Amino acid sequence: MMISTSSSGRSVIIEGPKDSLNKLKKKLQTLLHSPDEIGENVFIELQTVFKSLGPSSCVRTTSDIMNAHLNKEKVIYTNRAKEFLKKLGHNQDDAKEDEDLTIPEIPRGNLTLDEVKAKFGFKEIRSNVYEILIPDELSQNLLKAKRMMQNGENVESNRFSCLEDPADEQSILYNFDHKIDPKNVKNNTVVVRRSGRDKDEAHFIYTSLRLLRLYERENEGPVLNKFKRRVSNYLKNIINSNSYSEPFDPLKVPEFHTELIGKDILIPPVEHFTKFPVKLPIFETTFLIETFCEFQDKKHKCNFSKEFLDHKTIYLLSLLAPLPVALEYNNYENTATMTFADCSIPAANQNDNAIDQTGEVVSAEFIYNQVSLAVNCFSRLPKITATFHNVDSFYFMPGNLFKISDQLDMPIVRGLDNNINGVSASFVVWAVPSSPNDPKIEELNQFLKEQYDLIQLYFCDQCKKPYSKGFGGECSLTEHCGEQVRFDDGLLEHSTPSLDGDIITVKYTCCGEVQKFSPGCNDMVFPFGHQMLIDPASHNGISSSQFLFQVA
Repeated sequence: MMISTSSSGRSVIIEGPKDSLNKLKKKLQTLLHSPDEIGENVFIELQTVFKSLGPSSCVRTTSDIMNAHLNKEKVIYTNRAKEFLKKLGHNQDDAKEDEDLTIPEIPRGNLTLDEVKAKFGFKEIRSNVYEILIPDELSQNLLKAKRMMQNGENVESNRFSCLEDPADEQSILYNFDHKIDPKNVKNNTVVVRRSGRDKDEAHFIYTSLRLLRLYERENEGPVLNKFKRRVSNYLKNIINSNSYSEPFDPLKVPEFHTELIGKDILIPPVEHFTKFPVKLPIFETTFLIETFCEFQDKKHKCNFSKEFLDHKTIYLLSLLAPLPVALEYNNYENTATMTFADCSIPAANQNDNAIDQTGEVVSAEFIYNQVSLAVNCFSRLPKITATFHNVDSFYFMPGNLFKISDQLDMPIVRGLDNNINGVSASFVVWAVPSSPNDPKIEELNQFLKEQYDLIQLYFCDQCKKPYSKGFGGECSLTEHCGEQVRFDDGLLEHSTPSLDGDIITVKYTCCGEVQKFSPGCNDMVFPFGHQMLIDPASHNGISSSQFLFQVA
């Protein structure tokens, strides 16, 4: 099974074979006594039940329950996670010890920057190196934050680190050094190194304290990770420009309902998704998932082959609020049906800003309206189509699409291979930029041209076979090591009639009688590799491949 955390960092998403998920779901329903709180995708508020995911929480990790038991000394558990482990057989005698392993709440307040500096003795001890004085009452917060960042490794080391945004590998890495023995809770100090990329002193100070779980500004509100910032650039296209001011701050746009960010919305089973059915073209459905679904496994990311094509599937879309929809493929119409269901927010998450007056239900109608806004953005944005015709498609690496998609903050999807002949195939790559004049369109064009150059097929003048520059393989000919000789009747060839036409055979001293033009018995390798067959007219290599990049 595959495990990852939600964007809020308070939930675990478990994915795997449907049979395995159903068995796990029944087990969890029995243990937690809350069958209505577990949806088809098994979103469960158990932050570190199976294994602490640490800074790389956005990367899917394979783990099991046994690891949780073995590492209970090194893993920080939420209260609900502790209860879950106890019901699985976690020793009740350890309950008192485990109380010290809960994730500490971050103290919040409205101190000014100068007051924060004074409270924590924040001072620069040398160039870009700062010292933080830890108040005695917060020393346990520091130790638990340190253990959480170390993820059960190097627990005796005084050094630890954490990305500003664990879901963004490109975000700033904060490196900390605990200057004294962790067992001594008096006069705790931590040294933090400031990255040259962080130009804002206030941002550096507040982020350091937040990661150490020492202090957070009361009015800071939700924090957008890299994926949600990308989403906001797409949603910006469908809202009235009067709804925001420049510079654009998505957290201040009322249509986005960012008060739901970080809330754990309880998702009902897939059979409950029946309300407000909407039919969508497959292209829009695919990009609705690729653009707004934060958690996809590598099998489906940047891939036209999505799970909904096989069976009705729930997707949690980030709009920016996390909202579930169900998608199901209609084979005869070649469309997808999108449906909705009433969902709820647990009582612990209710607040005065909830969507309806009771603060308990996130209605299907509300989700339908939000998703409809997201779908409408595609009609206002250009569609990029890059066609790769007769290429060495096997070597078009999906990992390269992951990287360029993250680099350009642009959803990209590769279509399925067609015109497959055993040597070459054709396929299409689609993308949707966040604005009609996005300069990243040309960057994508250049990247795809570079990939095309690697898999473009040329004809070799030596072995007479097609090959690609990036992955050409061995240049060789299979020949007969002997000589062709005449048959006993004096003829060089024999012809035998058959239903498929005449079969021509010849005779060699090495192999005897064989079909004409059949492979030989000895491989001859050309030591200098393939030699491109050149067109005398254009002086270019002769190729059957084509590349076309279109923006419409």
